[in-house]
Amino acid sequence: MLNGASAVDSKFIANYQWSKLIEMRRRLNDLDPSLERRVAGEDRPHHLVVRGSLDLPFGHGRSHLSNINKLANLGVGGWTLNGIYTFQPGAPFYWGNTNANNFISYIYSGGPLNLDPHHVDGAFDVTQFNRVAAQQLDWNLRTFPTRFSSLRPDGVQQVDFSDKGVPSYGEGRFDLSLRILQQHEPSNLLGTEPAAHGN
Repeated sequence: MLNGASAVDSKFIANYQWSKLIEMRRRLNDLDPSLERRVAGEDRPHHLVVRGSLDLPFGHGRSHLSNINKLANLGVGGWTLNGIYTFQPGAPFYWGNTNANNFISYIYSGGPLNLDPHHVDGAFDVTQFNRVAAQQLDWNLRTFPTRFSSLRPDGVQQVDFSDKGVPSYGEGRFDLSLRILQQHEPSNLLGTEPAAHGN
């Protein structure tokens, strides 16, 4: 955690957490003597929050326009800008042992999957799998893990802004808030979009 302040009435705080959640809930193969040790579906290895605030220098008690009347101060005085940025990756992809259409196991060649959740034609390189139905196995001993920590869809990237005004003479509070989420819209500040699971 990192925090600080400055002489111009600004404050910031940054908090970063690293973690790894491992689970052992089921066997990779039915006859395996032990449970598969894999990254959990709830695993989010990185979590970053950065928050800052800035008191605008206008109005009573501030460096600019400190002598304006009370009515004008109601509009321009006592305002504080706040911002919060949040980041964490998405959940690890789950790789089942069957194909949803044919109920067969695909043979994996072991090459790189080249995950790209934003690719229109596919999220990963399907050529690394033998998908010819006639060449599939009736029975197999699986070594391909059900989850990879390095293969994830987009996570959370979120920016929140707020502007808060408190008139210096007393009674009343005015709040204006704006939240910008990571979505595929023209208003998307971060320029990325979440990806669906799968290919």
